[in-house]
Amino acid sequence: MDQLIVQWLEDADAEISYRFKNWQDFGYEIPPTLGKVREDVFADEDYWHMEWDDLFAELTAIIRAMNPEGFWHAQVLNFGWRALDGHKTFKAVDGKSLLSAILPEADCHFKVYRAGKCLKINNAHHDSPAWNEWYILKPLSCRQYAQRRGD
Repeated sequence: MDQLIVQWLEDADAEISYRFKNWQDFGYEIPPTLGKVREDVFADEDYWHMEWDDLFAELTAIIRAMNPEGFWHAQVLNFGWRALDGHKTFKAVDGKSLLSAILPEADCHFKVYRAGKCLKINNAHHDSPAWNEWYILKPLSCRQYAQRRGD
């Protein structure tokens, strides 16, 4: 059974709800609309920087425990609007480099699952909004990495 371990942008709803209920703590003089709070949360750069930092730290701890050498083979299924499949071998020792190596440069919403010795990432973005894009990441040894890279 796959275990959900990280999700991006799902926590925004909890933050919006919290700020809406505690509006006095966030500088509103009168009760705001839910739309106004949502707009303010998405415009709050400090909030998003903290969210990214937390996400990267959490993902870094997970991948270092799973794969201290940091060598990975990723397979993508249904990438983008053309639903392409592909693969990539790379090195990533922290959460930021792992996500940068595989996810498109877009406003991504994703969920990371642990599936045995692998990670699975389910991603949605403007070219694949229906959550059909999947990445399966398998840890590699240094020798396996060299063989796949042709070294």
